[in-house]
Amino acid sequence: MRDMLHEGRKGSTAVRLIHMLVLSLSASGVVLGFAAGFALAIQMNPETADRYVLNLGSLGEWASAIASAAAVLTALWLAWKQRRDSEEKILLKQYSTRDGYWLSLVSSGGRTATVLEVFLTSKRGEQTIALSRPPLVQSGDLPRQMQYGDTYTITADASEYGRIATEWAQAHPGSSIPLLYVVVVTSLGSFEQEINPDFCQSLRTALEGRSG
Repeated sequence: MRDMLHEGRKGSTAVRLIHMLVLSLSASGVVLGFAAGFALAIQMNPETADRYVLNLGSLGEWASAIASAAAVLTALWLAWKQRRDSEEKILLKQYSTRDGYWLSLVSSGGRTATVLEVFLTSKRGEQTIALSRPPLVQSGDLPRQMQYGDTYTITADASEYGRIATEWAQAHPGSSIPLLYVVVVTSLGSFEQEINPDFCQSLRTALEGRSG
């Protein structure tokens, strides 16, 4: 779930359904064409029928079976699509400049998302640095329920870089700041993404400045 900036899933459900039906009908057409050609060949050479036809049934039975299979596949796909769309989903958008760092949480799922906490961590989960606490967020902002389309932004002024870097250094004496991930924890799961590289570099610079 790291790459949550991709918003391509906003495509029309109707377009996807039509695409699925076209694929199903195309596959059905291929099979029906094969069956029709096979039946025609048998009619033209009835003496070979006992060699190739054991109990293939009529062309209508084949068409009915193919249509039933296509209907089942379409129903399964629609059920999977509906279940996926009913899940909570949080998109993470990050911006970093000399003046600060902004992390925007955007609710894009079909279910209301309840955001519990936000923190930074390394890939190995060695240490967490809370971002969901004052002064980065207002007291009482979290937990926070987010409907579809709601946006909530956490802001870290450049003056906070030193505190965040020092907090990491205290937990890992003598080590530099590795590649970090921002993690958003909700009531039903979590979403993570690599932190903005400029923000990561700013934390490293702040740590070097305090060490020097």
